[in-house]
Amino acid sequence: MTNTLPDLPYYAKLNKVLTDRAGTKDQVMIYSSPYQDVIVLQGFVPSGSQFSVKGSLPDPALFSAFFLKKRLEELKITVTEGATSLMELNKRNLPYVRPLKTTPIYTQVSPTLAELAKECNTHSINLYAEAFLKTPAVFLNLGNTTEAALKGMSQIWMSKGIDLSGFMPKDGSGLSPSGGITTDNMTEILKYMKSEKSFGAFYNSIPVLGVSGTVASLGKRSKAAGNVRAKSGSIEGVRAYAGYFTSKSGELMTFSIILNRYNGNASLATKELEKLMIMMVDL
Repeated sequence: MTNTLPDLPYYAKLNKVLTDRAGTKDQVMIYSSPYQDVIVLQGFVPSGSQFSVKGSLPDPALFSAFFLKKRLEELKITVTEGATSLMELNKRNLPYVRPLKTTPIYTQVSPTLAELAKECNTHSINLYAEAFLKTPAVFLNLGNTTEAALKGMSQIWMSKGIDLSGFMPKDGSGLSPSGGITTDNMTEILKYMKSEKSFGAFYNSIPVLGVSGTVASLGKRSKAAGNVRAKSGSIEGVRAYAGYFTSKSGELMTFSIILNRYNGNASLATKELEKLMIMMVDL
């Protein structure tokens, strides 16, 4: 590892990354915990030229405070105390004392939910997916734990009349190997979404086969390119796609394909599912 960008001097970095053959892809896992001071990098990168990998920050609030302090000092503005965060204080068993008076110096407005959903679905941002899972539970006063969020999500879909037989998610990103969902669950949810006022934004957030996102390389120059909108999902031994396509008659259809515990390599499995999505548009 040559450097981190941005630099995180308040964390120790334990680099266990090795080189693989040239031309391979990112195979690095970055492990960190909000209550630890070490970031561990483990896995493989291709040999040859420089290669970058991305990971999440254990404590975004501490990161913001540290770099704000650094920038203020560069501008010759005196900062009397060190950078910290509520999580950092809790980690060190220090009390949080609320200031008697605060003065806002800057307000950062979040992108719209539609924009965030598009980023999440286009680039498969797992951190966004986890945040989306937890948000409804907070509004439902169920708490902000994953367990509460899963309960809240199930309550919402049951209230819409969705049959949740076989619906067993364990997180928001789908990375848990113990989680499960059926194609019936997925197609029913997608079908219901067509009646929602937010459907336009939701539909536009889903990558287009042969054009964008994680399905940009699939179905190119086929009749499905530009027609099928599909969100991909994969963990070891599993490949899945779900979304919408327009049939020959002009009807907007929902679909879900899940391939579990397949034999062979991932690229061959993806090729077979690609064939199915191309065939669908003839319905």
